[in-house]
Amino acid sequence: MGYKNEKTPAGEMTGVNRVSDGGAPNCQHTTVIGEAGKAQSAAERLFENGGENLLGAGLRAAQRGWKIFPCNGKKEPLTHHGFKDATTDEAIIRAWAKTWPGSSWGRALEASVLVIDLEMKHRKNGIREFERLQGCKPEQFVAPRVATATGGNHIYADATDREFKNTTDVIALGIDTKTDGGYVIIPSGNGSYRWLTDPDTPLPSAPKWAEAALRQNTDTKNNGGEASSHYEWPPGFGQVKLNYFCKLVREAQKGHWDETRRKVFKYGRWAGGGAIDINVALEAFINAARECRAPRDYPENVKRAFLNGVKEPEGPPDEGVSLNDFRAYMPRHSYLYVPTRELWPASSVNARIASVPVFNGSEPVLDKDGQQVKIKASTWLDQNRMTWAPGENMLIEGRLISEGGWIERDGVTCFNLYRPSSIEPGDAAKVGPWLDHVRRVFGDDTEHIMKWCAQRVQHPEIKINHALVFGSEKQGIGKDAALDPVKRAIGPWNFGEVNPQQLLGRFNGFLKRVILRVNEARDLGDITRYKFYDHTKLYTAAPPYVLLVDEKNLREHSILNCVGIILTTNYKTTGIYLPAEDRRHYVAWSNMTPEDFTEGYWKKLWNWYDQGGDRHVASYLRKYDLSGFDPKEPPPKTQAFWDIVDANRSPIDGELADVLDELGNPIAVTLEQVIHKAGRKFADWLEDPKNQRAIPHRFEQCGYVSVRKPDRRDNLWRINKRRQVVYVLSDLSHRDQLEAAENLVRKYELKM
Repeated sequence: MGYKNEKTPAGEMTGVNRVSDGGAPNCQHTTVIGEAGKAQSAAERLFENGGENLLGAGLRAAQRGWKIFPCNGKKEPLTHHGFKDATTDEAIIRAWAKTWPGSSWGRALEASVLVIDLEMKHRKNGIREFERLQGCKPEQFVAPRVATATGGNHIYADATDREFKNTTDVIALGIDTKTDGGYVIIPSGNGSYRWLTDPDTPLPSAPKWAEAALRQNTDTKNNGGEASSHYEWPPGFGQVKLNYFCKLVREAQKGHWDETRRKVFKYGRWAGGGAIDINVALEAFINAARECRAPRDYPENVKRAFLNGVKEPEGPPDEGVSLNDFRAYMPRHSYLYVPTRELWPASSVNARIASVPVFNGSEPVLDKDGQQVKIKASTWLDQNRMTWAPGENMLIEGRLISEGGWIERDGVTCFNLYRPSSIEPGDAAKVGPWLDHVRRVFGDDTEHIMKWCAQRVQHPEIKINHALVFGSEKQGIGKDAALDPVKRAIGPWNFGEVNPQQLLGRFNGFLKRVILRVNEARDLGDITRYKFYDHTKLYTAAPPYVLLVDEKNLREHSILNCVGIILTTNYKTTGIYLPAEDRRHYVAWSNMTPEDFTEGYWKKLWNWYDQGGDRHVASYLRKYDLSGFDPKEPPPKTQAFWDIVDANRSPIDGELADVLDELGNPIAVTLEQVIHKAGRKFADWLEDPKNQRAIPHRFEQCGYVSVRKPDRRDNLWRINKRRQVVYVLSDLSHRDQLEAAENLVRKYELKM
């Protein structure tokens, strides 16, 4: 296939497959045709853009075997696991194209492909450096080649049998390399990236000078490919900060090793975002650590902290308060301060932020005197909405959320209140102390607890359809200690705690949590226990997929139902209510007592957490294999589950079951029928008004549920000239239940 702006005149190829005048193999003379006066055909545009639209470009890429994933305009991945989610699956690609219609495709590169990225921004001139090293222009180098959005080039080469790494400015200023563990943007139907040559052009061998990017003993892979191009960095920022952080590493004192390592991790995130060459920074940190009077493993720990940070790129920190720190909350005409998620009034925002110039496209808007129009900062911000959505970007472009879910709408931005965890992962192999503690407390339940917690860490955006119940007869046996590192792994701000009364209350901002712990669920009276069970069913499983949140001083707003519930209790017989048919609770019970733990046990465990053990737990849960775990499936029913079910069985249940037996266990029955058949004492209990709210639960224990009459506002059936509730067998389909109720009503009508 040809391309519109390059042609090779016959007989003018020189230097093909040989070195010419200091250059390298694969250089040929070409004639570049300008675009002036040339009408571009639809076929040429289709070729250049990779497809007629985003979906077309994605499907063409998948047909070539390229694993792709969606990215936003800043080249940041839109999926939760970034380039690791890349796929060739057509159904997934179609879904992504529909979900993010304005995105571009990122291609996750395999080890056999090396992309030479010629940067043309930040005062870099990668094209000139390429000409210096290769001895020819990029258009004379026969290879698949892409024009990038900033005027640079992506040149694809063969890296088979050579282990390259992702680098930034290592070969020369403005020449980066991308390969396994990295990604590049490909032409995605929108014209911002364009194919300059046929994408199926055979890959040439990587140039000799590119071997400067071969992997050495030190693995400094960026783990994100284009992360270094995401952000604009102030001149000299990386070096100035490196000098400061190296001083901290060099002068760290006993008791501050962990604090210093966390700061190095922070700098590693900046380096991963392109603030400085990763290799330069790594060498500086290792040298500084060796100069410190610290434990022998200190340099290795500093190195690991830095490289872990590199894998999670971050942009430059904001200095002071800027316009980008705020998002509008229109219902109260207030503004969310992004770093803290606190609301500021418009007057405070306008007092701190200067007025904003108004543009029409790239042209300034002028008033009648020829001066550029400016508006208050608060007015400029009045275009955003907010939600809480794990797995989504902070700014969700082109979508709003309502009671029914996401709504596609051009020109809007939804601000995401969710903040992901920032803990630096440790060594999963060193998780022993925590695992030993959980096994000691919960025994055979440990495996399920691990899966539940790992799902919360790895996929906070996916609802897990059952709650955990942590129980023990005695307090002080380590239930809180088992959960604390999990809390740190998901981010302490994503872990909430409430008591049962708060859970039943009006305000429910606590639902914006990855894990919500309900403390000390205990006997609140029979009716309240039933109410508590019915109320929590709304939160322990989805549907509903969207919850309406009511917070003090805020208008109600919709969030995704992603919360995972943990109930803790010290009361097996008088704690929570669970019916036998429950499918939403996994009960883990411990028979440990405080006396089972030796003196100093707790201090040793908590010190381990605080000295880096929490990072090991985070790494362990991030890597835990969930391939056999379905978060939507009902959990196993443990012996402790049945103990709670049996504890909730009342003598009344037996009497009701006896009456139903005498009635022949009918498909449908009314309370009036049961009262007529019951003995006097039981009949009196059934007719007592204070027991009316408990009766449906007693029927549930006997395998019956109430069925509503759909065409009546009160949902009651009219039998014997009275409105009554009809109970039917719970194992019938809803259609059969309605039919059974209607047959019962018809039977009464025939008797009259």
